[in-house]
Order: sequence, then C-alpha cells, then structure tokens
Amino acid sequence: MDFLIEIVLVILLALFSVFVWWYGTIPSNVPPGPMGLPFLGSALDTYKASTLYDTLSKWRDRYGPLYRIYIGNQLVLILADWNTIQEALVKQGDTYAGRPSFHTIFPEELVDSGLLNSEGELWKIQRRFALSTLRDFGFGRPIIEPRIKDEAQYLSDAIEAYKGQAFDPAPWLSNAVSNVVCALVFGRRFDYDDEKFRQILSSLRARFAETDFSIITSFVLSERMAKLMAHVPVVKKVLKSTIEVLSFYREETSSALKDFDPGRDEATNYVQAFYKARLDREDKWAFAEKQLIASVGNLFVAGTDTTATTIHWGIFFMAHYPDVQEKVYEEIRKETSGQSLLDYGDRVKLPYTEATVLEMQRMANLLPVGLYRRTLAPSKLCGYDIPVGTVVVPLLGAALRDPEVYPNPEVFDPNRFLNAKDEKGAVFSYLIPFSAGKRICLGESLARMEMFILFTALMSKFKFYFPPEEPKPPLKALVSILNVPIPYKVCAERRSD
Repeated sequence: MDFLIEIVLVILLALFSVFVWWYGTIPSNVPPGPMGLPFLGSALDTYKASTLYDTLSKWRDRYGPLYRIYIGNQLVLILADWNTIQEALVKQGDTYAGRPSFHTIFPEELVDSGLLNSEGELWKIQRRFALSTLRDFGFGRPIIEPRIKDEAQYLSDAIEAYKGQAFDPAPWLSNAVSNVVCALVFGRRFDYDDEKFRQILSSLRARFAETDFSIITSFVLSERMAKLMAHVPVVKKVLKSTIEVLSFYREETSSALKDFDPGRDEATNYVQAFYKARLDREDKWAFAEKQLIASVGNLFVAGTDTTATTIHWGIFFMAHYPDVQEKVYEEIRKETSGQSLLDYGDRVKLPYTEATVLEMQRMANLLPVGLYRRTLAPSKLCGYDIPVGTVVVPLLGAALRDPEVYPNPEVFDPNRFLNAKDEKGAVFSYLIPFSAGKRICLGESLARMEMFILFTALMSKFKFYFPPEEPKPPLKALVSILNVPIPYKVCAERRSD
C-alpha cells in the first residue's frame, strides 16, 4: 500500500511540476485569458462549442475585448471589439500585417504564397501588382459596371425561367458574381448551363459550408495537429474539393495564356499581365508559377463566395422582412421608372436602399472570425506587451454586433444606417465586414459595386417570398468559415414594369 501511495504522489508531483512549468512559460504583461492545458493550451476548448466564434465570444465576455489564448505553445491574441481592432490593425498596421505560416496538408500552391497567405516583401509586391493591374482592367471603376449589369441581366433571365416556382438562388448568384471576376482574371465568362463550372462553384460552396475555423486553427498553429486532421473525414472531403478547384485554376490559366506572346501582345486579363511581368520587372522572383496559381485562386474565391453569399443573405432577409423589401422596391422604382439598371453612383439617391445593403453586410456577419494575422515586431497594445510572432485573430463578428455601436444588434434594421455619420462624415467607419488595416480585403471596392448593382437589379424586377405551402425557414447560418445561410428556397414573382 505504501508503495502505491508513493507512486501516486510521484505522479501528482510530476503533474504539478508540468503545470508550474507551463504557466511559467507565459510572458509577463500579456493580456489575460484562459490558462489552458500544458502542451495543448486551449485547443480542446475550440472544438467543444458549436463554432469557434461561440467559444471566443464567451471568453470575450469573461476577459474583455483584448485577451490571449494558447493553441499548443503558440500565443494567440484575440481582438474582440471595434476599438481594439482599430488600435492594432489600423494604427499599428505594419506591425500587424504578417500572416501565420500554414502547417498544412494542402497542395504547395497554397503554402505561404499568393495574395492571402504570403507576408513581407513578397506580399507587398503581390498586392501592389494586383491592385494596379486589376484597376487597369476596370476593377472598382465605373468602366466595369456594364459587365456587372450584363451579369445582372443573365441572372434575372435565369430566375425568371422558374416562372414563380420555388428555387435555390445560391448557385445562380455564385455564377453571376464569379463571372465578373473570371472576366478580369481569365478574360472570359461562363454560361450558366456550363456543368463543369457549376460543379466547381458547388465544390467551393460546400468547402466553405463544411469547414469551421477550428480546423483551420490546427493547420495554422500546429504541424502535428495538421497531420492528425488529415485523417478526419470532413478534412479529406475539403482536400478533395481543393484539388479539384486547383486543377480548374491551372486549366483556365493555361487557356488564358494560349497564343499569348508576352513580348509582343498587350495583356487583356490578370493572368496575362502576371505572366508578362516576368519579362519586365526587377522583382521577377516574386512572379513564379506558384505565385500565379495562388493569386488566381485567391482572387477567384474571395471575389466569388463573399459577395455571392452576402446577396444570398440579402434575398433571405428580404423574404423574411417583406416591408423592407417593398420600401426598397418603391425607392428604386421612383428612381428608375423600371426602365434601366442602376449605376453604383446612384446609391446617393437611394438612401434607404443603400442602408439596406449595409445592414445586409452587418447582419450577414460573413466572416465572424477574421483571417489570422501575425505580429512582425514587438508591440505595445492597450498597455500590454505583445511579442513578435504572436498570432492575431480579429473577431469581426463582435465588432459588427457590438451593442454600443449598433443598438439591438440582432435585429435587421436598415434605419440604423440612415444619416449615420461618424466625426469624419463617413457612414462606413464602424462597419468592417472586409476587415481593416494593411490587409483589408483587396476586392472591397468591386464587392460593394457588385452588391449594389446586382441586389437593386433583383429588387427592381422580382418580389421574393417563401413558398406558401412550406414552413418559413429560420434566419440561421451553417457552421462554417463563412456565415452561410441555411439552405432555403424562394419564389420570385416578376414585378410589373
């Protein structure tokens, strides 16, 4: 018996020593947060709740808008309100502009490359090139509006073909939005009956609908966890769809470069401009094949799913709030008399409609857990010392649902944005669905333009409502990286001109 007691005491002493050692590794003067377990940190907690956002929100209520957790031995800083996000990502933008390295099972093109996953000089070169090149092709400028309006017409025709029968708007919205990006990136659009392209878009939607940020966390922060996650069924499915989509990027890139002579021809799309840059630039090292495929993928995904999903939410909201839908329609009808599609510049004449689009973005809360950053230098934030190499997670959902900024934040209310100006006269300051700082979404200007033109085109032509014979679907989202609406169907009644 004495021998067993000694063994138990030794084990308890060893465990106590491990815990003392673990807690002693936490740097001094860092923000408060859960202690976690030795070697695991709070990794297990991120899997217990229905979503990572739920877990992080509960810790915010306990520790405040700036706190820290550990995943394995990696220090992770959580920015959980608008002010803290601004203090870090905007006011100290250069320090918080890094990106964690993905310990990933995914293909090489996705590792530390492109516009999304690179950092430092490579990222700066890629972002500057993308912004200047895409702007030359009309990105975020009025000259791109005719292309968006063309897609609005194709989209309207596809919806009208249902003749008032219930349908799922998601695939049609993805096709329309993606075609605008494809024209810029590949120099072509895809017909709505192109089954191969529809399958690619379906794979993308499924990948976002089935992958939570808790899985991504394991990829980012732990090589061992990434290898273990490779055996999880949902990860296998996501990996399969990722490989399929990468194959599509490669095929379309090759097609865009067919018969293109970079030394002779002018580039007419992003792929050709990227390829041509290899000849002309001193920093041609940044324009390798891997960077091209990664950047193409980043532009395609970011330019498709975020905008299409926001409009998808918009139709969902309009069917749930028919009074709002009617106010939007009446305002648009008075401005257009039903004769033409609106320009993005017309939004100043349509304050209620613009406010509705803004409220759609806020309530959609598309990316509640923002893309991870990494500190590139030591930082002082809100009186705390933040070490270099800290992973930083902006909790965008907390900023979009902050009751101090948005009273009754769970209520869909466009009126909150009518005449809502900050001290600089801007209505967008507190609305950060595109994140903030140096790594704010590159496609923000195009996304805003597409959302307004496509949404108003649909509102002017159709009245959306749920099938009367079916129960009204609840306003809920699927657990995923993006806040995707639960699957739903609507009927679209053609408005009289």
